[in-house]
Amino acid sequence: MKSNYFNSFIIHNNLSDLKFSGPPFTWCNNQRGDSRIWARLDRVLTNDKWLDDASFHHVSHLARCQSDHSPILIKCWKQMYHKKRPFRFDNNWIHLHECHKSVEEIWKTEISGNPMHTTSHRLHNLKNDLTKKCMGHSGKLETKIKQIEEQITQIESRECTNTTNRDIWKTLRPLYMRHQAYLRQHTTYWAQKSRLQWMQNGDCNTKYFHQATKNHRNNNRILHIKDKVGNILTDPSEIEATFIQHYTDLWASSQHTSDFSIFDSLPDDLPLLTQEQGLELTKPITRTEIFQTMKTMPRGKAPGPNGLNIEFFRAFWNYIGNDLIKAINYFFSHGKMAHSWNQTHICPDPKE
Repeated sequence: MKSNYFNSFIIHNNLSDLKFSGPPFTWCNNQRGDSRIWARLDRVLTNDKWLDDASFHHVSHLARCQSDHSPILIKCWKQMYHKKRPFRFDNNWIHLHECHKSVEEIWKTEISGNPMHTTSHRLHNLKNDLTKKCMGHSGKLETKIKQIEEQITQIESRECTNTTNRDIWKTLRPLYMRHQAYLRQHTTYWAQKSRLQWMQNGDCNTKYFHQATKNHRNNNRILHIKDKVGNILTDPSEIEATFIQHYTDLWASSQHTSDFSIFDSLPDDLPLLTQEQGLELTKPITRTEIFQTMKTMPRGKAPGPNGLNIEFFRAFWNYIGNDLIKAINYFFSHGKMAHSWNQTHICPDPKE
């Protein structure tokens, strides 16, 4: 019963249980044999304000020695290592004239090479152009919302003192519409950053999205790891180098085998495709098939590491659709894929 009250207290106060390193239990009754009991009685609970002020922290369970409780050490520091964030398409850019103009101009440029190369080159140029022209637009929405609310407040105050002036409504109406448009864009921005797939067009709960984004960052932030030797690494540059070295060793191959060597190990009695099935699999991919495949992909997901999500491809399909189809068919007909299309992100999943 007491544990239920405690859990209810944590939920209602929106507290977070910080991740830790060290022994999993913090208390022991120091008995021997079958009477020995371990439990995690001590933990660090924080609210959202503390996480904002101390987002970089490390919780350690220290040795109990002769006590029944383990000391808990909390280290907090300011992040001095700033790495460039990867590009991510902001869905609010779809409504910007600069974004449409950028896509149109870049897709009109002549680029020599095969269809896959030209499409990759245009997407790369588009990312750089959008970064210059559109980056920071959504970050200014809060300021714009406050400014327009101040204008509305002033005009509504004049309306209360001068009820006979009917022209005030003509001034207020466009301000109301702009205010609602800014609120929708602001909600879209934080809903996208919070990565909530179940949320559609509901209420403007920006505070909830903002908190979900912070929780997502705190849960996925890797502040320390243990290397092969057992050392705890906390320096961001050392953590990055350790991950790169781990996956380099994991995927590096000292022997180069032929692509056809795998067929030697297959059994001889495998079922064969009919001629009709073979033709069905090798026929060119159609525009409808590609577009229908994009429609089935979840919103907010990017097909590759370039940060251009499904919303981008749907919104600008009339510009990029033909080139994208040519690039995909080029791959199926030549069996060659551009290096940039074969890249991906490695995202370690933090475990408790």
